[in-house]
This record gives sequence, C-alpha cells and structure tokens, in this order.
Amino acid sequence: MSKFAILAFAVATASVLQAIEPGKEVRLPELGDPASAIVSLEEERALGQQLLKQIRAQMPLSSDPLIKYFVRLNLLELATSSELAQVELNPIVVASPELNAFAAPGGIVGANLGLFKHAEDVHEYSSVMAHELAHLSQRHYARTQEASHGIAIPTLVSLLGSIAILAKGNTELGQATMMGSQAMGQQAMLRYSRTFEAEADRIGFNTLVRAGFDPLGMERMFKRMNQLHQGAAAAQWLLTHPLTESRMGDARRQADQVEIETYSESIDYQMPARTQDEIMDSAAQVDTTEFAQSYAAALAHLRTQRWDESLQLFERLRALEPTSLLLAVSYGEALVEAEQPEAAVSFLKDQLEFNPGNPPLAMTYAKALRKAGDPAEAVRVLRRQSKARPNDIDLWHELSETAGLSGEVLLIHQSRAEFYALRGDNEKALEHLEIASDLVEPDSRQGAMIKQRILQLVE
Repeated sequence: MSKFAILAFAVATASVLQAIEPGKEVRLPELGDPASAIVSLEEERALGQQLLKQIRAQMPLSSDPLIKYFVRLNLLELATSSELAQVELNPIVVASPELNAFAAPGGIVGANLGLFKHAEDVHEYSSVMAHELAHLSQRHYARTQEASHGIAIPTLVSLLGSIAILAKGNTELGQATMMGSQAMGQQAMLRYSRTFEAEADRIGFNTLVRAGFDPLGMERMFKRMNQLHQGAAAAQWLLTHPLTESRMGDARRQADQVEIETYSESIDYQMPARTQDEIMDSAAQVDTTEFAQSYAAALAHLRTQRWDESLQLFERLRALEPTSLLLAVSYGEALVEAEQPEAAVSFLKDQLEFNPGNPPLAMTYAKALRKAGDPAEAVRVLRRQSKARPNDIDLWHELSETAGLSGEVLLIHQSRAEFYALRGDNEKALEHLEIASDLVEPDSRQGAMIKQRILQLVE
C-alpha cells in the first residue's frame, strides 16, 4: 500500500470497512456528558497549546522534514476513519530511541523515533497511532477527571512531566500521571489507565480497519513488544505492561471477525532507515535487491560521504518509483550533501512544479538554494511556507537563519520572535519584536502588524 506519494497531493478519504467490535459497546463522549462538565473541549485545547509550547522548549524533537510529514499525513489518514468529532491534531516527533507513542489533551499525538525502529511496516506503525487517536476520541483525560470528581486536575508542570515519562517509554506511569494519579491513588489510577488502554485497543482496531490497513498489524505489533519483553534489552515501556499477552489475544479475536485481504508493503515507509544512529561498516555488503535495503544502503553511503554510490542507488530507486515523494526528497538531500547544490535546485524546482508547496520538498529546496548561494530566493520559499505552517518551529528557525544570510535584519527578528513564542518564551519574543518595531516606520503597514503581534503576546 503506497499511500505516501498520493497523500503528498491530497488526503483521500479511505473506504469504510465495517469492523465488528466484540464486547461492550463504547459510547463516544459528547459535549453534554459529565466529562465535559469537568474539562471542556475548549479547556483541553487551551491546555494543549500551553503544553505544546513547553514540549518545544524542553523536549528533544526531531526536525527531519520527511518524518514529520509522514507522521502528520498518516495521522490525518487515520483520523478521517476514527471517531474523532473534530480533526484538530498537533503531532510531534520525539527524538527518543524508546518504543512509544502517546496522546495528550488538545489533540497532541506524539511518536518516539524508537517506534519506527520497532514497527517493521506501515500497518504495525499505524496500529499504534490508531490506538493513540482512540485516547483522544474517547476523551480519556477528561473522563478520568470526571471519575476523580475533578480533584487535583494535573497542572501544566505535571502534564509536561508525564509526557517526559512517556517519551522515555513508561506508558502506564506517564498516562497515570497525566490523568492525575494523586486524585485517586496510584493503583486506582493504573486500573483506569489499563481500562482505557483496552478501550483504545478496540476503538483503534476499528479505525485501522476502516482506514484500509492490515487488521493483523496490531497483533503483530503486540507480538513484537512481547518478544522485546522477553529479551535482555527490554524497553521500560514493556516492563509496565503486564497485559501485553491479553491485548495480543484481543487483537487476534477482533481480526478473526473481519475479512483479511492481501496488503502490500508501503515503499514510502522507510522511516526506520532515517532514524538509524549507527552507520553500516560497509554499505556495499547490503543486499540491494530489496527496496528497503537499497534505501538504507543509499543513506549509509551518504553518511559515509560515498556520494557517487549514494546518488547511483537513489537514481536506480527513482527509476523504479518515479512518483515517490520520499525518494524525491531523499535524492534532493543527497545532491546537496554531495556538493551539487545547483543540480539539487534544478531537480527540486521541477518536483515542486508537480507538488507545489509540499513541506519536505520546499524545506529541502530552500536548503539547496542556500547552498547554491541564493539565500534571498530561499527566504521567499520559506516565507510562503510560514504562512501555511505558522506553528512549525523548525520552519521559523530556518527562516531566521536564512534571513541572516540574505541580510534581511527585520525578518531575522520577526522570525526569532515567532520561534520563541512557539516555545512559550514571550519575553524573548517581545524583545525581538521591539527591535523589529524600531526598524520600520511606526505608521507603516509593517509597523502596525508588529504592534498587533506585540499586543497578542502581551495578552
């Protein structure tokens, strides 16, 4: 199933497969339910926005444009088949090697890079993300507050701490802390956490099937977790999940009730290769008859500065899959790394003609333009991106750096202000906006816009 190239142009609504859910039916919480009386959707959104700022400021996040794009598109694809009433998602990718993913108030869905290292195909990966979407659609955070009668709703600090625990791989402890274990007692809260985990498994399974992914992907993922648990290097995540065997059995029983089709591999699910920390001793020893191995070998050649070998492999792969966004971006990256920025600019410009405004293509194009000595054009590319993606902190960082190369002092300070605002550091953001204000005429359109932004941050 190669959906990434197609999704580069638009997210298509998947055909719905009606999966039969065993056990008690779980009702989707509505605005009028007791959970909303304790924590409204608006309060969750506001909390989520504050939490996002703290996450950006304090946690190591991946800036890989392809990985970020894949995570977002995969979530949107799953969300259209989920029970989410409104699709307002804030995906983040944590630069942690631990196997984990998590959901938090305000539509936050996080995936550790370690998840890519353990989920061997897009179906296994998607089963995890469908599970996290179920936590959001069933409003587990708000329902836990309702169950604890609203006592000791977690503060922003405790929520951030819980996400740090989650990123390190300890899911149950992190979720329990997030939901407010002090209010109910740790054992009681863990029981709620496990109940919600089982519910998220069931709802997530249905989402997985409706979105057109392999229903057996969830069971395979549980088996992989179980195998890791039995190994010497078991992830901490698994040490806190004694119910893995039971969850694996539940996933199998659900899969038995739906028609299993033949599901192809996604050639664009090559994120595991992009997360590797270790460089192969000899990429030439890799069997390049398989697409994934060839892609990994091309990256390994790139990391060891074997430019010609890397470019040749990417060209061979592109001949096989000419519409692949993954390969287009990767080939552009390779040209830049191989000190061929002019060739990269030409190639990526052509790719953007077919896929205008695509985030990873545009980011790589801007990088190539800088390397080719044209930071002014790179600024124009990044400014267009900033209008479409104002909450992408990596984009503002790149725009600030590129503006410096092109001598656009005003833009440097405006970009840095947005960068710091997204980190919740309004003091530094305001400092840069004050400097920017001094660089323009007070009565000019730019001056008015800067003043308006200052007022927004002060409020």
